[in-house]
Amino acid sequence: MLLRFRVANVRSLRDEQELSFVAPEDDENELATAREAELSDGRRLPVHTVLGVFGASRSSPRTAPWWWTGASCA
Repeated sequence: MLLRFRVANVRSLRDEQELSFVAPEDDENELATAREAELSDGRRLPVHTVLGVFGASRSSPRTAPWWWTGASCA
């Protein structure tokens, strides 16, 4: 299960960025839409099952990953 993903200094991402499926425990609205997931050590964690990423369109095919360009990895 993917809970957090961090990336930095890759192609067009200079600064470190993090995509987190973990719901912040101090925000009641976030907790209301999250589901509890049981981790392998038995702890329970509120997580989001779906996230959306919005942003500007790519500016150059050279900086876009293959999955944005519609290319196939086969």
